[in-house]
Amino acid sequence: ENLREVRQWIPRAIQLQQREKVSEEEARAHIIYKTDPVYPKRFPPINKMKGDVVVRVFINEQGTIRSTRAISGPSELVQLAVNAVSLWQFKPFLIDGRPARIDTTVTVHFPPGVGISRNLIPKN
Repeated sequence: ENLREVRQWIPRAIQLQQREKVSEEEARAHIIYKTDPVYPKRFPPINKMKGDVVVRVFINEQGTIRSTRAISGPSELVQLAVNAVSLWQFKPFLIDGRPARIDTTVTVHFPPGVGISRNLIPKN
């Protein structure tokens, strides 16, 4: 009896753990709050540090980041990118009219000379 209940519950549990994959462009269209990376004061010459870091992001049904992990980029910039992206906030993603968990990537650009910046992106 218990085994039968567990077997019936497994597909639903799997479904609850699944995330919809969306493109970076679609994810960026849902951003409502974004903070740029902050270089620490002790950071090596800022004008020489540049590059892109790709971060994999899991977003919950409310649009909050649940998990981040750098996939690629200069090692000295990875943690700065992850720290910034972990603070981003998204409009909830709707799939068939229902809020969905999302799996996506975002690219954080590090042009030379970037400083501290926080941007509130207006809601459309």
